[in-house]
Parts: sequence; structure tokens; C-alpha cells
Amino acid sequence: MPNKDGNNATMDSRPNTASHNATLEAATLEAATLEASTLRTRPGGPSVATYRRRLLGLAAALAALGGLAFSIDLPVARWFKAHRLPSEVMRLLNFSEVFAHGTGVAVILIAAIALDRSLVDRSTRVGSRVGGTGDERHGDGRDPSRADAGRATARGVGDAAIAAPASRWHLLRQFWNSSLGRLIAAAYTGGLLVDVVKALVDRVRPRAADLATAASALATFGEQATAGLVARGVSSNSDFNSFPSGHSATAAGLAAALAWRYPRGGWLFALLAALGAMQRVATLAHYPSDACLGAALGVLGAAIFLGPSSAGAVECENNESVLAAGRRS
Repeated sequence: MPNKDGNNATMDSRPNTASHNATLEAATLEAATLEASTLRTRPGGPSVATYRRRLLGLAAALAALGGLAFSIDLPVARWFKAHRLPSEVMRLLNFSEVFAHGTGVAVILIAAIALDRSLVDRSTRVGSRVGGTGDERHGDGRDPSRADAGRATARGVGDAAIAAPASRWHLLRQFWNSSLGRLIAAAYTGGLLVDVVKALVDRVRPRAADLATAASALATFGEQATAGLVARGVSSNSDFNSFPSGHSATAAGLAAALAWRYPRGGWLFALLAALGAMQRVATLAHYPSDACLGAALGVLGAAIFLGPSSAGAVECENNESVLAAGRRS
């Protein structure tokens, strides 16, 4: 005949398990609701939806400007090939390249994390709460052995939640929907889009092109232009990858991401991105059209991530009612 006390202990552990599961779900929903509400608006700035529309409009404007810039690509490149800017101006432009380089962007994001701890706190809030043992929820005066059994069961549930692939995917999704995840994705996506275009389109950089004989900007594209470089002994693949500018894309994406998070500094971020793009033109690494179209891709990449996901929007609508029901139970 089963031990009566043992049966009661087993039965008592089940409510503990259910209670801990409910606590984990409530903590996850609470953190998601907090993050979603943070993503709706930025302090001192427009709503996320409005900001996203502005980014899409800016990307379209930059793309149009890039199309118009083809008409001045060769004159501008010829001028910079024949002239040098004042040394102080070039020093400023070269310094601004940090804002447009992948490594420089990583350093800037690390600095943002160090200065704004809420970036880390909010992105790890769900993981830390799901991984908690829940010890503080079982000290209610019950028999110590039963409380220990409840804690062990709760730990097992927490460990299982962390170990399960579905839970790991959920935590990863939560990270990329957090402010930190969105900052990283927005800053680098434009550069990745540029890499795809570079793999498909060849254009000779102004520093390597024969600008004196080029009839138009279109003469710097395609196999004929690259064949001329090979004939002159130029074999660096980098010299064939002028279109579009990856630095300009990265700078524009970073500026859009930082302005989304810190709206008061938007003018400064935009200025640094513009200087980074100008540096690429002044050093004959790119034509003006490369810089404009690269910046357009950078802003477009940022717009993809700087807005609530469809899943996040649904959670925003339902989390409050679910949390209220959880508190009542």
C-alpha cells in the first residue's frame, strides 16, 4: 500500500510545478510587454511607426539622389584626382571613417552598451527570469521537505525550459526584438545588402579608372571597364567593387539606429554619416552615386528592423489582458 505521506508530497509538488510554469510565463510576458512598449516610442522622438516611414522616405530620396548623381560622377572624381583638400579637412573626413567601418561601428555599439545599461538589462531580462530557480516563491511556512521538493521540481522545470530548443529559439527571437538586437541588426544589414550588390555588379573605383578616356559614368561599369584594368596590370578585386559604397551603407544604418534610440543626437549621427560618405568620395574610393545608393541601402536595412515585428504587435495587444488574468489567478 503506498505511503500516504509520500502521495501527499507528490500531489503537493504538482501545484508547485504549475505555479512555477505560470510564473515563468508571466515573467516572459511582462518583459516582452515592457520591451514592446519601449519600442513603440522613443523618448523625445516620434513613434516607431512614424520613424520607420521617415526612414523609408529617406531611403527613396537617397536612391533618387544617387540616380541623379551619375551625371556628376566623372567630373567630381576628376576634380579630386587633380586636387587635394586642406589637410585639416581631410583629417576630419578620415576620422569620420570610424563611423562607417565595421570595426568602428562595433566599438561605438560597445560604448553605447557601457553607457546605456538598459540596452543589456532589457535584452537579458527574459533570459534571466526564465532561468531563475524561483526559491523566493516557496518560503511560505510549509513543511521544509515539501518546500525542498517543490524547489527541486521548479528548478527542473526552469532547466528544461532553457534546454529545450523551442525555448532557446524563443530567447533568441526575444533578443533580436530587443533594443540591443535591433541596434546591431540595423547598423549592419545595409552593409550586407551592399555585399550582395557588389557580387552582382562590377564597377571600377575612381582611383583605378582611366577617367580621362571615360565617356560617361556607365563606362566605369561592366566587363569592358574591368578588362581595361587587367590590361593595365591592375588585378586587385577591390578595385572592381566600387558600386555601391559599403562604408556609406554602414554609416547610414548606424546613424538611423542611434537616432532611433537616442533622438536628441540625431543631427550629430546624420552629420557623422554624411562625413563618412564624403570621405569615400574624397579619397577616390567611390563615386558620388556609389555613396548615395549605398546610404539608401543602409537606411533601408535599418528600416527593416527599427519597427515592431508582427508577432510583437500581437503580443502588445494581448499581453496586458494575459498578465491581468495571471495576477488574478
